[in-house]
Amino acid sequence: MMVNDDEQFFRVARMHSELTGLDSQLESIERRHAVGVAVTRLEMSLPIEAEDRTALEEEASELRARAAELQHERTAVQWQMVPEFLTLVELEFSRLDSIIGPSGWADLPERCSDTLETVTRSFVDRLTNAVDQWNHVGETLTQFSSGLPVTDSQRSTHDADASADSIATRIGPNERGNYQGIEVGGRSVELVSRRREAEGFLAGLETRFHALMSEVRTQLQRQDDSSTEVELELSSAHERL
Repeated sequence: MMVNDDEQFFRVARMHSELTGLDSQLESIERRHAVGVAVTRLEMSLPIEAEDRTALEEEASELRARAAELQHERTAVQWQMVPEFLTLVELEFSRLDSIIGPSGWADLPERCSDTLETVTRSFVDRLTNAVDQWNHVGETLTQFSSGLPVTDSQRSTHDADASADSIATRIGPNERGNYQGIEVGGRSVELVSRRREAEGFLAGLETRFHALMSEVRTQLQRQDDSSTEVELELSSAHERL
């Protein structure tokens, strides 16, 4: 049966919690042992009854025995946890590789920028392809309308009979005698500039992107920054007892 990240995470988390609990008990024993040592050192300046000294010695012996038991239990849990932790490491690193890539974090910002550039170029290509298709239809229909009963939108005078029989209206002509498209059945295809449309798209995208970046920065500033360091409270109680 394959182990997924969640199963392995909770397995390691339980062991880590157990290990932390044992360390906490060892630290508590260390503090109690330190108090006993401090009291014993005061014997020179403060009289200590023999029965109290005996109680301190007995408590110290009990603390050492309990610490030994806990240390033995801790070692067992630690050795059980090692292979489970390494399995979790492998699973988590594999998951990171699938999300971020095996090269790690170092070049991720640059690769994210590359992704943004790739997506932007993709949309520009998509837009220009749409413009080309739009203009192709407009040019083809306008060209094919030549010789048919059509009218021109820019003619100052129109033949009444021709207007009545017209099946389409060509947009133009301009001062150079060229047409910019055609209108048929209430729908028109007016030719557009590929460069102008692309520049307009990029300008609009840039404006929206700046607004988005401003909004994202504002949201980030409102959030608590996550630590870039992992602080571990190292327990050495079991080493000092």
